[in-house]
Amino acid sequence: MISKTLLVDVFNEDIYSSRISKRINFFIIGLIILSTLEIILGTEL
Repeated sequence: MISKTLLVDVFNEDIYSSRISKRINFFIIGLIILSTLEIILGTEL
């Protein structure tokens, strides 16, 4: 179960301050980049 402090940390007003928020942001950015590359490469082949 997710603890309340973790949820508060993730959904804090200053979302760029916590380590877990930074990791989640980098993960989402990575997924966006990978899906963009997949679309580009899929249309070229």
